[in-house]
Amino acid sequence: MSSRVASLALGVGVVVVALVPLYGDPRATPVSHAEWARMMVKALKVDQALPEGAQASQVFSILSWKNSLALPADRYLSGSGVEVGAEHRISATGGTGDVSYALAVVRGGDYRLRLRVQGDAANPAEATLTPSGETTPVKSFVVVPQASWGWVEMGAVHLDPGVYTTSLALPPGTSMEALELAPPCLAPIEPLQGWRTTAITNRDDLATTLVKGLDAESELPPAAQPTEVAGSDLQVTSGASVSTAGASGPQQFTLKAGPSGLQAMFFVDVPEAGLYNLSAFGVVAGGQSWLGSACRKAVLCPNSKDAADSMAPQWHTVMTTDRHYFNVTLGPGASIERVKLEEKKTTPADYVATIKRLGFDPGPEGPITRGRAVDAMKWLAGEASKRQLFSRGCGDALPTQVAQAVSTQPGGPTGPPVGPGGGPPPPPGSSGSGQPPIGPPGIPPQPPASATTLP
Repeated sequence: MSSRVASLALGVGVVVVALVPLYGDPRATPVSHAEWARMMVKALKVDQALPEGAQASQVFSILSWKNSLALPADRYLSGSGVEVGAEHRISATGGTGDVSYALAVVRGGDYRLRLRVQGDAANPAEATLTPSGETTPVKSFVVVPQASWGWVEMGAVHLDPGVYTTSLALPPGTSMEALELAPPCLAPIEPLQGWRTTAITNRDDLATTLVKGLDAESELPPAAQPTEVAGSDLQVTSGASVSTAGASGPQQFTLKAGPSGLQAMFFVDVPEAGLYNLSAFGVVAGGQSWLGSACRKAVLCPNSKDAADSMAPQWHTVMTTDRHYFNVTLGPGASIERVKLEEKKTTPADYVATIKRLGFDPGPEGPITRGRAVDAMKWLAGEASKRQLFSRGCGDALPTQVAQAVSTQPGGPTGPPVGPGGGPPPPPGSSGSGQPPIGPPGIPPQPPASATTLP
């Protein structure tokens, strides 16, 4: 018995020893791009917009937003009074049919919404877009269908990051095939080589996506000396400005909006293509809305009236972009003394160094472990929540009101441009290696990208 027991015990011991290197610590196993993308979506709190069993391509699309997102009509979050037909179509049965869809937005900007419908133009459908957990919609639409199938444009709406519910009321006789949300040009959240379903996530991928997920590419190291443009060199295109001496001295004049706000533009001629960070020195006051090449958008929220620093000029990061022609709408009292465009380094090592400086160590070179990915997900969730508290989304209501107000003033869209102080437009100033044009350069319209239909 002793020999048999000893042999059995020895065998069990060998099996146990063999199991350790065979399976190892689950926290040490590698993580694919598909898995890390799902963890990022969860950390950014937009995972509730994903259907159960979502494919990797759907997760990637939420983070990258390179194409329009088209949802088949039968993929609704909740619905009543509708029936599902062929080709993913739904139709209202009897009375009004109600359906809702969840949409995730990780980058703020102006999005265009449209539906592919068929019905009676005399009985339009209704649509509302509401932030998740709230009851007040950011916008409501009237959808007028035609007798034959076709896309009906519902217009553009500014969306801050978050999850939104699109609710539709379909009248009897109305059928719907798809809903599409078309993004502006956005900074994608993805590795430098893009998302690949089965690729293993390495340290560089982790660092790059963490920096982009926090919208912190402005923290990347500079690649060259920045180009600066004086506020007085911005060309006012709508509204009137108040000319004041800037904080840098009597020769540095500030572009300041009057009680009704103003709109201005400028162009920066850069020596080479690349990633640039745009920042402005001035007072936010009534808010600022920036638009890069009629596409990339950023909003600096109005300061509260009792904020101690509401009238203190300071540097504000506007956006990180590859655009070089900008429009800005200033709310009442907002001002710009200087604008700076700084090229950034974008090698993997730069992203690694940046995320370390921001507080997270992505680990050694090579594939990341599952434990490191879990730690990164928790860190990202915490940092994203903190940044959201300090950089609250405020929509774009104020700049819209300002745009309507300045259009009725002298120097509005129907009149000649008005320069600082209400005089003629300022002469072109130095802005990089060349001179800015008097008017905006010819930029073709920016149509929404082709749709990516989710299976």
